[in-house]
Amino acid sequence: MIFPDVMDRVTSAGLPTPSLIVKTPSGGFHVYWYLKEPRRAFPKVVDHYKRVQRMIAEDMNADVQAIGAERWFRLPTEENTIFRSGERVSFDDLCDWLTEQQENQSKKGNVALGSTDLLSHPAILKLLEGVEEGQRDNTCYTLALAYKAAGYEEDQALSSLYSWNEKNSPSLRQIEVKRKVKSAFKPGSPLGPSSYWIETLSGIVFKYQVWEGAKPREERTYSHLDEWKEDILAVLRENGGCICAAQREIVKLVQSSVNSNIILSYTTFKRAIQELIKEKRIVKLVEGRGRAAKTTLQIKKGKILPLIHKKTFFNGSNSYTFIDRVVGWSLLLFTVSEISKSKECFICGYFESG
Repeated sequence: MIFPDVMDRVTSAGLPTPSLIVKTPSGGFHVYWYLKEPRRAFPKVVDHYKRVQRMIAEDMNADVQAIGAERWFRLPTEENTIFRSGERVSFDDLCDWLTEQQENQSKKGNVALGSTDLLSHPAILKLLEGVEEGQRDNTCYTLALAYKAAGYEEDQALSSLYSWNEKNSPSLRQIEVKRKVKSAFKPGSPLGPSSYWIETLSGIVFKYQVWEGAKPREERTYSHLDEWKEDILAVLRENGGCICAAQREIVKLVQSSVNSNIILSYTTFKRAIQELIKEKRIVKLVEGRGRAAKTTLQIKKGKILPLIHKKTFFNGSNSYTFIDRVVGWSLLLFTVSEISKSKECFICGYFESG
């Protein structure tokens, strides 16, 4: 491999630009993404971190063994550092990326939980023929997860693996088989076997994975992209079908429909907007550059209305009005305090330029 190959894999996986890439003496590469903020290493956070890492490794065809929350890596130096950027990524953005990747894979015909088709796959059938010393522990645990994914109860899987163990050379102690099954069925364990280990142990290509059906949104920490798209459309509808503001201000308005405390990340917002545009459900116009840029998002064939800001921007000596530029129009906003004494009331109007 060469450096451009690494960047191609990063781009193909839909990952953000790396913060650092280090070349190893063997001709490999270490790819780093620096987090914007540290996260406390609670067990659930560490588990999710590992899932993100494994998906990155699988999508980039990298070493899935070289992952984990605790790792020793080669010290970056001026000699072995071949790429460095100021990019930083939030942990939530990586979790959003993981959710999208899982959705994409689940749409490619992956076997569903409870499907006995998994046990009839040639790779699984080969493992069920028995293995030699050195492979027994990993194979036993992998098969236990396969039975679990196929809908077997724990005692049924244990009985089947007792019979399988007799084909091994030599056999494991029954207490070891029982421990592996118990570990596979305990709460928090993987939902199904790892495709990597099935391939490694059997030597047969195993391309599909076991996925769980989507949980109700209120039971999940992270929302799917399609759900965020609907939340964005809901905000547009609430504002008359159109919003004009800085993108980061628009993002703050989008909340999960089931939990107002869950806020949409900026990275996921941009992806959702791109998809909505491709689906021809909205149109997007941008005026200006940098922080001064204003973005107009409008539902197709919807009525154009501006975003009403809580903050008032003043226009010269007349402190009751402000003028903002909208693509193709001049927006004039009047503040009429006489209509309501309890709070400000805004009247908005569009006037053709010139």
